[in-house]
Amino acid sequence: SAFAEHLPSDQGLFAALWAQLCGEPPFSENLAVFLPWALGVLCVGRLAGVRSPEARDVAFAADVALRVGSTLVADLALVQAAARLEKVLLDKKSPDLASAGPSRGRLQSLNRAPLAALISSLAETASAGPSAIGCEAVDAALEIWLRLASDLARDAQDLSGAAASAVFQLARLWSGAATLRSYGRLHVGALLGQARLIRDASVGSVDGLLLSACLADRGSRERSAALAELLQPIRQQQVDVLRVLATALREWPVKRTTVLVLEVLPEVLDKLCIRTPGGPALSRLLECSAEPLVSSTAD
Repeated sequence: SAFAEHLPSDQGLFAALWAQLCGEPPFSENLAVFLPWALGVLCVGRLAGVRSPEARDVAFAADVALRVGSTLVADLALVQAAARLEKVLLDKKSPDLASAGPSRGRLQSLNRAPLAALISSLAETASAGPSAIGCEAVDAALEIWLRLASDLARDAQDLSGAAASAVFQLARLWSGAATLRSYGRLHVGALLGQARLIRDASVGSVDGLLLSACLADRGSRERSAALAELLQPIRQQQVDVLRVLATALREWPVKRTTVLVLEVLPEVLDKLCIRTPGGPALSRLLECSAEPLVSSTAD
């Protein structure tokens, strides 16, 4: 629309507008219309429009997606907590439960939101490489929306409309995930298709399992499961540490590469097979040798 085309990519302006809309009690119909529009026009339109997005537009779209997504994640947590409290109270009325009303309204407005298009455009933009402007913010927004859509589809019993829409949108996303560029495809697969990664014995599934471990919290069950699957004999032969590091440095955002190097690989490095001229060998059995360098220096 003409309004969207001339709306400045001003993060402060959107933050003020979003705060005002969210603060209108009890739930504004304006917000129910604005939220899907903002995701479709201000995010998808600026990330995946006909024209190549400028750096300022990418940063603005990522900020909008992050801000809206973070609000809805908090809304879903509040609605789920209210549902658990209501169950404990055996449906007794409690004034505290009324506070979940605006959160339910915002979540239900996702019925008309283009979630599949939003996540796909974020995944494509995040695949531009770590040197791309806004890469880290886009990647953070991608993770938030993947987790939110997944949680809505799985656990939102009191939000049947939003849950059904999330299931449909995730099905659309998954059907087109193969067309995404490498990192975006890995990210979607790591958060939505870990079971499929486990069944797949390809090199791509190895990278996906490593990214899945990087996306999970340290010490979590999800990270342990990904690393345990990575150490299966059928995969150990496929883990080329140098190739993994080269791919991460070239394609992954800096935050993910940092977690890979400092947290994930040290947990499994001693148990991985390393390719050598004589064939694969367990890394813990290899000795670090610089004999040619030592000999040339001594001479």
